[in-house]
Amino acid sequence: MSAITLVNLHKRFGDFTAVRNTDLVVGDGRFVVLLGPSGCGKTTTLRMIAGLELPTSGQILIDGEDVTALRARQRDIAFVFQMFALYPHMTVRNNIAFPLKNEHVSRREITARVDAAARIDAHWKLPTTSQKLSRHHFGSSLARRRLRTAFSSNR
Repeated sequence: MSAITLVNLHKRFGDFTAVRNTDLVVGDGRFVVLLGPSGCGKTTTLRMIAGLELPTSGQILIDGEDVTALRARQRDIAFVFQMFALYPHMTVRNNIAFPLKNEHVSRREITARVDAAARIDAHWKLPTTSQKLSRHHFGSSLARRRLRTAFSSNR
């Protein structure tokens, strides 16, 4: 995990201000939840941290490094969308490996990362279902698969 710091972060879309003068410090290894009404800037803030949106002004620091102008693929960060979709025709293992294949990661590294992600279920003492098709997962099982995909993509 990494420390994340937002300094006077601001995002405008035309005349609409989505995020206004936001300061936030998330310590290394901490989990944070952003709560608020629809349209208050939660998703936009997360998209800026991940590099999917560039801020209008302000700074984003990850472990003290200014990543404000870096795009998503240049940052060592992953996150899970609330309505993340798994490919139902693929096994869970293949869903976890898919983003790594798209990034042209070596087969050996993909296997190592997928195996490490699969151990998350073992750590949580949950039954392993990595060879089942994704369409057979729902609820908390689906949420675990989403997290495993994010963890394996971000090392």
